[in-house]
Amino acid sequence: MEVGKVGRDVRIMVHPDKQNKFEKYMANLGLKPFLFIDDVQSLIDDQLKKPSRASRRSAKYDWTYYQNFEEIYDWMNETAAEYPDIVSLVDIGRSVENRPIIGMKIDYKKKENPIIGVFEGTLHAREWITPVTLTWIVKEFLTSRDEKIRFLAENIVWHVFPIVNPDGFIYTFNGNRMWRKNRSRANFTSCGVNTDDDMSNGVDLNRNFGYLWMEIGASQNPCSNTFAGPRAFSEPESSALANHVLRLKEEGNVMYYFGMHSYSQLILVPYSHVGGADVLEVSNYGDLVDPASGTGFDWAKGGAGIPLVFLYELRDEGQYGFLLPPEQIIPNSEEVLDSLIEIDRVARQIGYYSNVERYQLDFLQNLEKQQYLNVIFWTRPFRMFKDIQILVPREHLNVFKERLLHFHLNATITTNNIEKLFQQQKFKSYTRMKFESFSWNSFYDLESVYQWMTDIATKNSDRVKLKAIGKSAEGREILTLEIVTENPKGKVIVEGAIHGNEWLTTQFVTYLAFFLIYPDKSSNWRLRQVAKKYTWFLIPVVNPDGYDYSMKVIYKMELIYIVCLVSLYINPCTSKSYKNYTLFRGVPVTDQHLEFFKNLSEVYKATFWRSPGLVHRPVEFIIGPDKKKKFLRDAILNGIYYTTVIEDVQRAFDSQTVKTYVRRNMESFDWTSYFRLDDIYDWLHDLSVMYPKVMHLQNLGKSVEKRDILMAKISIPVRKKSSRPKIIVEGGIHSREWVSIAFVTYLLHQVLTTVDKKESKLKSIAEEYEWYFVPVLNPDGYEYSHTKQEKGLKAAKRIAKKYGTQYTVGTAYDTVMNPQDNDQLEFLKQLQNSEGLDFWSQPTRVGDHINVIAAPQRKDEFEHSLKKRNIYHDVLLNNLQEVIDSQVFSRKKRSTRDLTWTNYQNIDDIYDWFEELANNYSFVSLIHAGQSYEGRNITGVRINRGSRRAIFVEGGQIGADWLSPVVITYLVNQLVRGVDSEARDASSDFDWHIFPILNPDGHIYTQERDRFWIKNRRINRNGTIGVDLSRNWNSHWGVSGGSFNASQSTYVGLGPFSEKESRAISYYIDSIAPRLEFVLSMRSFGQRLLLPFAHSTEPMFNYNETIIVGRRAMGSMAVKYNTQYIVGTSKEVHDGSTGSLTDWVKHRYSVPFAATYLLRDNGTFGYALPVSQVLPSCEETYDSIMAILREAKFIRLI
Repeated sequence: MEVGKVGRDVRIMVHPDKQNKFEKYMANLGLKPFLFIDDVQSLIDDQLKKPSRASRRSAKYDWTYYQNFEEIYDWMNETAAEYPDIVSLVDIGRSVENRPIIGMKIDYKKKENPIIGVFEGTLHAREWITPVTLTWIVKEFLTSRDEKIRFLAENIVWHVFPIVNPDGFIYTFNGNRMWRKNRSRANFTSCGVNTDDDMSNGVDLNRNFGYLWMEIGASQNPCSNTFAGPRAFSEPESSALANHVLRLKEEGNVMYYFGMHSYSQLILVPYSHVGGADVLEVSNYGDLVDPASGTGFDWAKGGAGIPLVFLYELRDEGQYGFLLPPEQIIPNSEEVLDSLIEIDRVARQIGYYSNVERYQLDFLQNLEKQQYLNVIFWTRPFRMFKDIQILVPREHLNVFKERLLHFHLNATITTNNIEKLFQQQKFKSYTRMKFESFSWNSFYDLESVYQWMTDIATKNSDRVKLKAIGKSAEGREILTLEIVTENPKGKVIVEGAIHGNEWLTTQFVTYLAFFLIYPDKSSNWRLRQVAKKYTWFLIPVVNPDGYDYSMKVIYKMELIYIVCLVSLYINPCTSKSYKNYTLFRGVPVTDQHLEFFKNLSEVYKATFWRSPGLVHRPVEFIIGPDKKKKFLRDAILNGIYYTTVIEDVQRAFDSQTVKTYVRRNMESFDWTSYFRLDDIYDWLHDLSVMYPKVMHLQNLGKSVEKRDILMAKISIPVRKKSSRPKIIVEGGIHSREWVSIAFVTYLLHQVLTTVDKKESKLKSIAEEYEWYFVPVLNPDGYEYSHTKQEKGLKAAKRIAKKYGTQYTVGTAYDTVMNPQDNDQLEFLKQLQNSEGLDFWSQPTRVGDHINVIAAPQRKDEFEHSLKKRNIYHDVLLNNLQEVIDSQVFSRKKRSTRDLTWTNYQNIDDIYDWFEELANNYSFVSLIHAGQSYEGRNITGVRINRGSRRAIFVEGGQIGADWLSPVVITYLVNQLVRGVDSEARDASSDFDWHIFPILNPDGHIYTQERDRFWIKNRRINRNGTIGVDLSRNWNSHWGVSGGSFNASQSTYVGLGPFSEKESRAISYYIDSIAPRLEFVLSMRSFGQRLLLPFAHSTEPMFNYNETIIVGRRAMGSMAVKYNTQYIVGTSKEVHDGSTGSLTDWVKHRYSVPFAATYLLRDNGTFGYALPVSQVLPSCEETYDSIMAILREAKFIRLI
């Protein structure tokens, strides 16, 4: 350990022959050394010992001993070969002795612009604990089943470099165990009598980085262990690592840099040359160890600009130092990984992962490039949480608002008549040589400004010079006034109107020029003083062309003031949302803590749910995302005890389901949901009619907004007529307290219905008093609190995905759950692979509804585990097999006209029917795309009456999806034999290519073996079967929503188009691609129309036009049966699963309209949709397709 500060321990290794001399020398200095290790070599020998099994050839690499360079690199190569889809090796350069510097890249999701983390180890050669720690972390990233480790491994692209200094590392095994530097011989010199000349070899790589190189804590003596090299980045190892990090910044968002060192058990933050008091409220490198500069992690922060940079000094605190016993390798590695998990959790919590704000900012920064909008920025978007101003043409205003709504941006129109504002800007004419005609309460055109400059220079020619410093693009002169001063201390340049529309700047520069020329006329003594100190150069109009043009053009636009705050997430016309607001609970344990909580509203804009009162009394409060980071930091610094109760308050609000009461149907009013004010009042009126002798309604008065405040008086008839005590029960005085209203109505109902019951405790209590119930004391606030939830409630429909395994024995039941926090979500994720439980929809986000099938033997245990964790759940189907049994197939009759769509159809029926259609109608022909894995034909039908404009329709990618093939054959029937004009026009105007079953093997397997099989039937390498075809297309394949585990029902395959079925269809689509105008993909379930693309919420291609068409078409769909569909990208309204057919055709061929239908229902029955819903689904889907064609023509999409 290097000698650093006074008062800090120093550890010195002494040769045995010189020990006595050393101890005497210490004693003469008044120092008493303590013996830590009496035999260093024995510890080195222990570190080099390999377990007996590790010495055998068959033994695998493990972490019970310290591996050498060859073993580590061999393991890295073997690991990359074992996990080829996840791990790749990265060669970033060569060492001084020409050894490769190899890292491991771990990338599970192959995302664009990913979050990236970098690990660096063994900059110092003797720190053997660092490479084994890093290889252990890599092993855990690849093999651990711990959900927290999986999350950390899979959501960040990791670049891990266990040995950045390979030459020095090898030298510690073969030469000097305590060697620190690299092995450069470029600076070799004699080190004197007491030091081996070999010490002059090498450079301390952790002092060689180009950030504050050689400022402090480094040496220019080659014989020193901290020799920083002849210059920054003189060494190939440090420059190779730095160059790689800079390349990574171009590939994605480099969030983390971890430098691994030993020893001392410290976690250090930049910068190494300063103490914590200089930059932080906590200690850092300069406080805890010796100050240094030119370090790798300082450069990562200061040079590369990486947000989160840490340097670990690993075990131990000095007892063994660099000679840490091998048995501490795994404990050390485990605790380091735990700390990494916590660092990432806190980073996400306090806002370092600002993806939402970032995509909003990106949208605004690219807004001027969009062809569908013509906007002008008055203030440009350059960072998040900063207000901006935009000019928007009147004719583009609606489209602009729709785009803001899509990106959850709030907007306020500050003026809707910009022309009027322009006209209010006063213009005056300047009269030559009459200075009083030039004032600063009006604006002047360019000619007037230049004439005034000429006149004032002429009048003050002794000290003012007018010069032309150049010409503009259109040939106008750019004039400057030079104001000369005797003995100036310097020169000052002031310019204005570099932007043509900034007229005020020109006025300011001329104003300043006037008082610099005539300082005695100014009342500002500072101006008079500086006027005489400097020579001034004033350029009122740097951009004369733009200035002149801006005065001649009349804008007819609307000024939109956009508040780009992610915490708002609302449309300007809607009410407040609490998206990403967090509910905290805190406990003040001191008076200082209590004062901190009392100031929450003022400092952090907190909203109290439970206000601060006394010490040790809990406080509950909501804080928005814009203040959350500051609150968390301040809470930690002040030692505040707090916990997160609800991560996203809006999601919790959205889960509060609101039902509708059906008049006089008393069963429709219950206490499992909330009701609107009108429903509550209707229910009260109906009760008063049912119990006229017992209950009487009274109107206590009106609210501020003129709503009735109703009170129900209940007096149970008793024989004894003496006066009774009165009880008043009120609820809803605070509008957000919905449960209080529910309680009052519940108690009212219990008291009232005792009339119909026999003797009970409640009946005797009810009869003893007169009851007065006021369920909603604050009707205005209660109604408003519902209004602000509507947007979330509409979006909170159940999201359904895919399901793999069938249960047909016993009374399996279908449960819907709604996780409300991350702990609940993590628990459900852990259940995904449990025997006896199968997920129709995967747990991906807090607040989403999840459908799970439970086998009979798991039912009680499953429900108990949900109740134990307070997970909301509801049983949708008590016997799934009964529903499956009701899904019968139709049987084709002798005449094709007798084929019905009131049942499900099998593949033979469909193919036979297609053949008969082709035989009977000249404009119908059979088409074949290829064959499935098991050799079945993928057959479709083409309907062409002469048009060249092509439409491609497909279904049946998912085996369990029986509905989409029936919907598609219904469409075929209407196009071929429909009598309405719309059907005839559609079949004449387009060339239809229709494939109802892309997955024939899976379809047949669901009919014969497993009703809920999802995938195709290919045999995978590990013996499992099937690939999810709906995720196997070449558009951001595998980025999100799918699994690389072949056992999962969402397995994406070995690569895009790895399956015969997807390849065959892709070849077919390619053959008609130049003529394609529409692509429609059908599957169930979810009641959504998904538009490209699933990997992003950015509007791409012609998203604005397609979403208009989609929304209008879904409106047409709802006409017959009021079936409500949600329209948007999968990332917005569904599960964000990439690799779909429609994403691929949109990306590859830019088809004008491509969409995926998720057909009925919302998840109640899912793939087990009753046959009674088949024909309605066919009819409404057909109506929506016709509407798509109609609306696309109307807005000229095609």
